[in-house]
Amino acid sequence: MEIVIISFNAIAPMFIFMIFGYFLKTRGFLPEDVAVKLNKIVFFFFIPVMVICNIYECDLRAAFEPVGVAFCVGTIVASFLISWFVVSKVQKDRTIIPVVVQGIFKCNYVIIGLEVAKVFFGDDVGIMAILIPFVSIVNNILAVYIFEHYSDRPKTQSALKKAGTTTLKMLKNPLIFGTILAILINLSGITIPSMIYKDVLKKIASMTTPLSLLVIGAGFSFKGLKKYSKVLTWTVVARNVIQPLVFIPLAIVCGLSGKAVAAVAVIAAGPNAVNSYSIALQMGGNAELADQIVIMTSLVSMVSLFLSFCVVGWTFGF
Repeated sequence: MEIVIISFNAIAPMFIFMIFGYFLKTRGFLPEDVAVKLNKIVFFFFIPVMVICNIYECDLRAAFEPVGVAFCVGTIVASFLISWFVVSKVQKDRTIIPVVVQGIFKCNYVIIGLEVAKVFFGDDVGIMAILIPFVSIVNNILAVYIFEHYSDRPKTQSALKKAGTTTLKMLKNPLIFGTILAILINLSGITIPSMIYKDVLKKIASMTTPLSLLVIGAGFSFKGLKKYSKVLTWTVVARNVIQPLVFIPLAIVCGLSGKAVAAVAVIAAGPNAVNSYSIALQMGGNAELADQIVIMTSLVSMVSLFLSFCVVGWTFGF
């Protein structure tokens, strides 16, 4: 029963913040243009600071698990390949195939993963923080590849080369840069002055998840729900039901640590990444469907994550 309560306490606040964001939007307190600007602030400043704080407090040498990292990355790649194979057999619309594949394999790892990890493991989130650059890079490379593959636009470069170019760009983005910087600081033994760390960085980090979830909630729109009901249903089932049922037991059987299995749970049962809509919009996919997938997986994941972490908690006793 204690595990159920802990899991509920980890998931319920996130759901409440998202609903509150939607409430603020519907009442005019958080209009779309404000939410977009706030999202940029969170992405460029708040999330990197949160990542830095989480990694700074880790014992990285003890936390690094090559098998765990390989399994988590392999989970994403396997989800990508299997979903691509299945979706391409049953769906012929080239603007929908990459959107659905992306909706199934691509997870919102940073916000959801670190927030849940802190509830279960405190400040020492270990491998769950180390995974950030791996998950982010693989997620986006595969997303670019699948959209380029189904794009009707003239191709000035191969999809593989495009993915490589995207990787180089991602290494410069605030999230990846912050992760690498934090790892270097951690491994070098540099101490951040207490006043800067506790009174500035930690306070900024504590604001990140609430703001992020408010923005996600403010982006909720259910206009396309009926229009795409069938494809949405199967995408959500694949993302939030089938994946956790396959990958979490497999991770346990393979002998991964509790934190590594928790990371797998977030990757397999969590919501679709928020930037899925932007990628679909920029690369010629069905952006309206992508938006609906983000919304519905965000809502359903509150249940799938809760159940997944009950299983992880019962298995590892935390």
